[in-house]
Amino acid sequence: MTPFAQWLNVTFGQFDYAILKFFHQWAVAAGDFFTPVAETLGFMGELSWFTVVIAIILLLFTKTRKGGVSMIFSVLVGMVFTNICIKNFVARPRPYVMGYETWWQTAGASTPSEFSFPSGHATAVVATTLALCLFLCLDAKKHRWIIAPAALYAILMCASRVYLIVHYPTDVLGGIITGSAAAIIGHALSSLLFKAFDNHVDNDVCAFMLDSDIRNVFKNEN
Repeated sequence: MTPFAQWLNVTFGQFDYAILKFFHQWAVAAGDFFTPVAETLGFMGELSWFTVVIAIILLLFTKTRKGGVSMIFSVLVGMVFTNICIKNFVARPRPYVMGYETWWQTAGASTPSEFSFPSGHATAVVATTLALCLFLCLDAKKHRWIIAPAALYAILMCASRVYLIVHYPTDVLGGIITGSAAAIIGHALSSLLFKAFDNHVDNDVCAFMLDSDIRNVFKNEN
């Protein structure tokens, strides 16, 4: 175990234990009722495919393309921060190999790979949903009702990682911080990119990114 992982376990041990115990007691009281829900959320967050699909859909339409690009940038930045840099540097073992094996088995015994800190699922879901919210608030300035279900999805995703005992609560908090940073960077990169498109509207690629819309394809076919 690395010194940083040891520091996390010692410094936040009581905090992590208290919250993990709460979720364990919840799992015991509910039987297996919430386990399939948590596992489904985990599947949806694997490689962040669910929110990436949403981002791809946004890319198809002129008015939402910047939001889709922002989400893609954000999840890529989050993956670099979390999976390539921080996880390998910290190398924190999963809680189920650090004394929480019984609780982990009660919650379904999911077996994710890699190290524990920060949570890749939390990073990805916060990065993509926050990027979407930034787009809705700062660029589109409409459809802000989407923020509430997006936030709920992010909260449930983060909670599911602790419920399944595959992450410490501090792993999730680390993922939230990393994902928030990734979303801010992703939105900034998207804004710079579309500003460059606006400055070069005579370029075919820039014009395509600014004006193309999937709906026009179907109109032309008709």
